[in-house]
Amino acid sequence: MGLSSHPHFMVTAEKVPRGQQSFARILHFEAEGIHVSIEMARNSKVKVNGQLIRLPFSTPSNRIQIFHSSIYSVIIRTSFGVTVQTVWPHFVRVTAPGVYNGSLGGLCGNYNGHPHDDFNTPNGVLVNSSQDFGDSWRDGSLAAHCVESMNQNSTTNYNSSEYCGILSSPDGPFVPCWSVVDPSQQVDVCVEIMGGSNNPASTLCGVLRDYALMCQQKGVALGQWRNATGCALTCPSNSHYELCGTSCPSACPSLSFPFTCDTVCQEGCHCNSGFILNGDQCVPPTSCGCYHQGRYHQGGEQFWDGEECQSLCTCNGTTGSVHCTPNSCGPQESCHVVEGEFGCHPNPHGTCFATGGPHYITFDRKAYYFQGTCRYVLVTLCNATDELNQFSVETKNEALNGRPLSIVAEVFVNVWGYNVHMSRDRRGLVQVNGVTRNLPIILNEGNVSIYATGSRILVSTNFGLSVTYSGYSAVFISVPPNYREKICGLCGNFNGNPNDDFHTPSGTIVTSPDEFGRAWKVPGNYTCNDGCGSSCRQCRHKAGESFWTDGCSQRCECHAPNDLRCSASSCTPEQQCSIRDGQLGCYNATTCTVSFKGIVYIFPAMQMISSSVNETMRLNCRNVLKT
Repeated sequence: MGLSSHPHFMVTAEKVPRGQQSFARILHFEAEGIHVSIEMARNSKVKVNGQLIRLPFSTPSNRIQIFHSSIYSVIIRTSFGVTVQTVWPHFVRVTAPGVYNGSLGGLCGNYNGHPHDDFNTPNGVLVNSSQDFGDSWRDGSLAAHCVESMNQNSTTNYNSSEYCGILSSPDGPFVPCWSVVDPSQQVDVCVEIMGGSNNPASTLCGVLRDYALMCQQKGVALGQWRNATGCALTCPSNSHYELCGTSCPSACPSLSFPFTCDTVCQEGCHCNSGFILNGDQCVPPTSCGCYHQGRYHQGGEQFWDGEECQSLCTCNGTTGSVHCTPNSCGPQESCHVVEGEFGCHPNPHGTCFATGGPHYITFDRKAYYFQGTCRYVLVTLCNATDELNQFSVETKNEALNGRPLSIVAEVFVNVWGYNVHMSRDRRGLVQVNGVTRNLPIILNEGNVSIYATGSRILVSTNFGLSVTYSGYSAVFISVPPNYREKICGLCGNFNGNPNDDFHTPSGTIVTSPDEFGRAWKVPGNYTCNDGCGSSCRQCRHKAGESFWTDGCSQRCECHAPNDLRCSASSCTPEQQCSIRDGQLGCYNATTCTVSFKGIVYIFPAMQMISSSVNETMRLNCRNVLKT
């Protein structure tokens, strides 16, 4: 992270769950409003601001460039001197210019020329233990829930010259590098990594390769160390191994290296003569695609262009040219990124929540508290058209055990001429037009279905509306995308803007949740109140605490007594929404092990360098893969 007038940047590494047993290594780089993520795999996936891209890539200002330096290596290079290199599977090198001297922090140290004070925590406390130092810089959802646990079961002597000791062996191939990269520290790190490995042979070759890369970065030429250590590298088709190959390879679509070359050679897999890099594959020049506005596209690929998808473009791989024609998204589509792909995608359903407390989360994700105990309109049509089915959803709240807190006690759904009444006092039963009936119920030849799932009751319609009542305190509403800007009520107007959700029936925008709630009260002859006003507890959790909403479909956090922020979320396929230790959340059925290993952090900068930190942390993380 940079301070003063120098551009701010941040590099983080994390492991992301992939299924029940595997993890993906992700490297993140953030600078100047650009967020780059690289999945460190054989076929690396690179995203810029959430969008999948093909390499080479450059920002419009050309201040950030991303390219392959070899088949398994990706480099991020900036105009302000910071460079980040990843080499599959777990090597990371960060280089920063001297202007950042003394203004950095993290596992790479503070870069002030004094290695003795590199172990500073984010709070500025200098610690002696590398483990304590590494733990202090954990970030993200797992940080507060993981405990360190090393594998002590191995009886193999990894310090021997058959394993990690080869780095410091006077008869080994790495002797020429000892003067610039201390082998003793790398041996210790290697032993820790090997102790937690399920594939010692492959892991050892990876550690030795990392050391060789650091040596090359220092300008040290090593011999055929792979032959001497039994670590021969198998390269993909149309490529071969080179001990000191170019890090600026010829690449599609320009048939030459697309940027200025200023990096030293590196060992790895390089394309055969007559082939050039196309992403991470070696292909004939005739198989290249097109370069368009800083992004590379494959031949024959169609892609959307413009912030609002104003054009649909096609790459002509034969000529390398891009042809664009005016176009736009369909009536039920919008232009955005979904799973890394930019383009026209179907509009999502709108979802609204009213949960015990109660707190409301509108279709446009505005969260607020309102403690009224009257009957209120959650959603109804306000800009009715003949093309849309009429419906409304109302709720009746009641005080919870005499406290100044209310819960959703009754839900009324009016649709297709039916009034469906659900109540916490009649679990498993509903009233349809005043008549109590058992579930399941099919109405209007299947246009309305009412059924139970556990303690919940679900009302589903043929046009996409669904209303789910928890049976105790919460209601969840989902409406199809064609109702955007056509509805109103306590759930807001579903126009994508949370700032104008507090529309009253008269069209006036108010700022107070109590005033907004009173405006949508259903007239009737019943006793109730319209909330507790300033005496309400707006956030029932402490500042900084977070919680799941009913059904684990929203994750909320209290930032202050009057500042509740929620966002859409969900459990992974391997998790289930359940209550453990009194807390609702997404939990795995078993304990998982998350390991961060073999990541090398170093600042071999243009001036003084900081000490490198090589840490192996095995973290036993219980039930916190989704938080």
